[in-house]
Amino acid sequence: MTDSVLNTEITYLKSVKNRHWVETKYDPYLADSIARTTSLPSLVSQILSNYIDSPASAENYLNPKLKNLLSDPLTIKDMNKAVDVTIDALKQNQKIAIFGDYDVDGATSASLLKKLFEAYGYDATTYIPDRIKEGYGLNIPAIELLKQQGHDLIITVDCGSTSHNEIKKAKELGLSVVVLDHHKCTTLPEADAIVNPNRIDDTSGYTYLAAVGVTFLFALVLNSEMKKIGLTTETTINMLDYLDLVALGTVCDVVPLIELNRALVRQGIKIIQARKNVGIKALMDISGINTELSVYHIGYALGPRINAGGRVGESGLGVELLTNSNYEESIAVAAKLDMHNIERKNIEFSVLEDAKKQASQIDKNSPAIIVSGQNWHPGVIGIVAGRLKEIYNKPTAVIAIENGVGKASCRSIDGIDFGAAVIDAKNQGILVNGGGHAMAAGFTILEENIEKLSEFLNNEFTHDYRIIKEKAVSHYLSTIPTQAITIELVNYIEKLGPFGSGNAQPKFMIRNAKIINPKILKDLHISCFIAGSETDLNNRYVKAIAFSAMESPIGEILLSNYPKLSLIVTMDINVWQGNESVQLVIQDIITKSTL
Repeated sequence: MTDSVLNTEITYLKSVKNRHWVETKYDPYLADSIARTTSLPSLVSQILSNYIDSPASAENYLNPKLKNLLSDPLTIKDMNKAVDVTIDALKQNQKIAIFGDYDVDGATSASLLKKLFEAYGYDATTYIPDRIKEGYGLNIPAIELLKQQGHDLIITVDCGSTSHNEIKKAKELGLSVVVLDHHKCTTLPEADAIVNPNRIDDTSGYTYLAAVGVTFLFALVLNSEMKKIGLTTETTINMLDYLDLVALGTVCDVVPLIELNRALVRQGIKIIQARKNVGIKALMDISGINTELSVYHIGYALGPRINAGGRVGESGLGVELLTNSNYEESIAVAAKLDMHNIERKNIEFSVLEDAKKQASQIDKNSPAIIVSGQNWHPGVIGIVAGRLKEIYNKPTAVIAIENGVGKASCRSIDGIDFGAAVIDAKNQGILVNGGGHAMAAGFTILEENIEKLSEFLNNEFTHDYRIIKEKAVSHYLSTIPTQAITIELVNYIEKLGPFGSGNAQPKFMIRNAKIINPKILKDLHISCFIAGSETDLNNRYVKAIAFSAMESPIGEILLSNYPKLSLIVTMDINVWQGNESVQLVIQDIITKSTL
């Protein structure tokens, strides 16, 4: 195959995951200049050359700071209105309710505002709806209850942008409503202010923020205005102390870790590591995290436990934990969340097995995976959708049906906007409700319309999926021998993080690899050692793991004693009993039969 844009010959390597791998092109002159200017290893300079356009930009990229990446938050539509409404409520000592979503993004957003108001000496109410009984977002019974309790202002976080009828009801009851959100929306409800960088008329450029990022910018402006009018002082509140919550919500909502988000997460991880938030400290203790914190710990240890309350337990537990200043109380809440997380895993396994059986019967040429089941637990369908998406590399919707009504969670792949498709389906009357963003969405549907939705989504995704399948390639940075893989190299690469959605961890190829002593872990993963040549086989090999390998062809290949393989890997630091070592994560495999 040739690349018509670069007009150079490129070799595409097809893998066992049916992906086409190609080595990343980079500017050798820029990479060399970066290496000379920064003293970074040449390999790291190559990576960095794909993100910056001059060596002068290297320091800012390697050490992202809010002051360099934060443009004026007032450019976000309605920001001034939202702050004015909130300050008026605080001045008049009105009763404020913070209404959040039941996921980590919603919990961290609500907790941030709750703690900020507490710093002002004001006790705001937090309301997190029950996933099963109330569903996502504002609902009229909750609004009526908040009115009965004497509330004057509702601030929604991570929801509200599509709540037309609910906000109309709130206004009829005399309530003010401020929306802080990041989900895509076209027509807007009649709230007092809607702060959402993804509303159709917003030009701020902050479309990549999670709701907690939007909430933090709102908090920055609010606090600045509070200082101006003398309601707070500079010494009483350090806004950077809230970045632990921002990092948690940003990572767990899988928004792109680019631009300002990189700085928010990088600095937020430092705050988490300092264990300033008593609830986060308790959760880290319950989770057994006693090493340097990473995005992995947030996404796979802390996040799932905070989410567990909203999935299978009590929806408000996450906010209760994150706003608690008493360690004994926090450890009890953290333990409860840990138990809910274990329960969630058991429920998830059962639903996933049913969903995989159903997905295996879908036409292989279909561009989407849409599965549904009676009485599937709504609290785990988002996780199941994510697992199916990884297995099939297709946009996926998992629908839990009860009493003729389906509630769905959707996960997408790069290049296909599931949120926009959901909004289109809602506008065409196929869905009762729905919304989301490109990579994740949700909706409510009558069971009788599921087949119609499946047809709609397959038609909607066919064109983009065909292009992705035919033309899209995956990139690895370069081929690397195992003897070059050192802790020092991995530490340098980590400076390019945090890695996650939108800022993928660099991948490398190890050619002619030999797999040594493969072992199955928990019936799902495979651990092994990798040697890259006969010399390495005697003197140098590196520990590796392939997560969820038994769910893909990778597992069979790693266990089958292939003589030579080409591996696509990422690099991590593994800490065990105080000792550090390199651990490779096997992402894909290329064999002679796939070439």
